[in-house]
Amino acid sequence: MIDRRLDTPGATSAGGSEPVGGRAAIEFTERSGLRERNTWKRLLGPIFTSAASAVVHLVFFFVYFDGALRSGGDTPVYEELSRGFWTSHGMTLGGTPSATYPPVYPAFLAALAPGSRPGALLATAQLLVSASIAGAVYSIARYWFGGQAPLFAGILSVVAPQLPFWAGFVLSDTLGIALGIWGVWGVVAALACAATERKRNWKTVLLAAVGGILVALAILTRPLNAPALLFTSGGLFWTVRNGRYWPKWDAWDSVNRAKLSIVRLGLVFSIAMSLPIAVWTTRNAIEMKAFIPLSTRAGWQLWQGVLWDLHGRGTVGKDVYYPDEAGGMGEVEADRYLIRRSLSEIQRNPARFAQKFSTKVAFLWLPTAPGLGLGMLLSGMYFWVVAGLTAVAVLATPTHRGVVAFGLGALGVTVAVGVTILDPDYRYRLPLLVLLLAPAGCGLEVLWDRMRRLYSLGAARGVQHDRNAS
Repeated sequence: MIDRRLDTPGATSAGGSEPVGGRAAIEFTERSGLRERNTWKRLLGPIFTSAASAVVHLVFFFVYFDGALRSGGDTPVYEELSRGFWTSHGMTLGGTPSATYPPVYPAFLAALAPGSRPGALLATAQLLVSASIAGAVYSIARYWFGGQAPLFAGILSVVAPQLPFWAGFVLSDTLGIALGIWGVWGVVAALACAATERKRNWKTVLLAAVGGILVALAILTRPLNAPALLFTSGGLFWTVRNGRYWPKWDAWDSVNRAKLSIVRLGLVFSIAMSLPIAVWTTRNAIEMKAFIPLSTRAGWQLWQGVLWDLHGRGTVGKDVYYPDEAGGMGEVEADRYLIRRSLSEIQRNPARFAQKFSTKVAFLWLPTAPGLGLGMLLSGMYFWVVAGLTAVAVLATPTHRGVVAFGLGALGVTVAVGVTILDPDYRYRLPLLVLLLAPAGCGLEVLWDRMRRLYSLGAARGVQHDRNAS
């Protein structure tokens, strides 16, 4: 975490022997990987973590999936959108230009699975992309929390069963969350770099721009990632902005210059994030004669969320009918009609929608649901472990402020799921899990330190007892 010292210079603990927060109060500039001159040493941790995760992914892929990618419910649509992506036809559905889904995953399929024939190339790419998530989590924990948090966060990422599971499907989830978490890394690295430099540095601007572009690409892969990533990125800037996590330099006006630096990086991030979305919006305005910043799937998602209800296996809702009148409309017109009708249903019975919203949120945070089997229960219990360790980091005084941004991201995921339809296999929980891995590593470090202190205290008492006995 960036400089966890209190605002009061020289504040000490009750015993007066060390800064408040103990080891967590060590200068950020001494802990940050950006201060290391040896580039290979700086990269060794995330590379090793990603490599270990890749081995787990590979074993899981051949044992569970028998070495072949599987199709999901949305796979045929992605494949059709990808067929003409690199040609003059562009993204089409049923022979007409479409914005049913944003362009990133169709482009990914068009490049790695020509002719909509997913094979070894696409499988390898998805496994490596998913494995890289562990490296991003390691780096985020290193720059933002420091200490042993990156080691613990990396271990939690390597053993996460949800990552190799969803990497085995021809769906946009893996690519979307990988781009998103690397975008968050860009923000964290930019703020960390700015905190360690007393002068303006092109590196901070570049990192902020990379973060913005990656976040935009993640949103243009899965629009449901938008609340989580925007809340997290905004929370990171806000956390640094409050002044507690910025070095106090004596040589110049640190407060005003630090605030100006944060604002400048925030603007760079926002502009970089806006550019890819602006390009996609312009394409839609030209091809579809309408303002479509993300996709024309929003109305259908919201309509399913409004009509969602428990039925049958697990959290799967009853079959939601597609209105006949919308079936005869064009893509854009149908999307806007479904949004209007969904909002009308919410307005007509807000209490019913609130009950459905709370039920979906409860299922999102529960380990599993009836009928989902042992495997889903085990992965759900793993999620609870990660969430519990994050709660430990929140309760730990030296680290709780650093978890704020990731808590806001978790809130974004929760809201997105609450207003749409909850997947029966907790597919929509993946962004939530990945966002909590870095603070969970910090929580595990807190528990590890407490155990070491208890052990040391017990050992010291044992030695004293032996001396008294002799």
